[in-house]
Amino acid sequence: HFHPTSAYLTFIILQIFPRNVYIPNVFYPSSGGENAFFTIFSDASLEAISRLSIYDRWGELLFDAREMAPNQESMGWDGTFRGKSMETGVYVWFATVRFVDGVVWTLKGDLTLFR
Repeated sequence: HFHPTSAYLTFIILQIFPRNVYIPNVFYPSSGGENAFFTIFSDASLEAISRLSIYDRWGELLFDAREMAPNQESMGWDGTFRGKSMETGVYVWFATVRFVDGVVWTLKGDLTLFR
């Protein structure tokens, strides 16, 4: 027998937060304009770039920043190391990003620097 007063209903409410992250794979540090710095872009869902590290092809750390705000180009890598402009080439980056809902992602990729 089905009795309406003894029935239990269970609802699961799932809230999905979009993860909109844009990481360019090319930049032009000598352009002086757009794309002159390498950084991570996102909407308001991304709280912070916990760490952004960039390495050359031999594994030397060229840039290492922590607790950066997303979308702030001037806080990103300007294509230099120890005051010297790096050559056109491919570089490797690793990043840890933190979203406003507490989710943390570790990301990696490569980046082409053009002069």
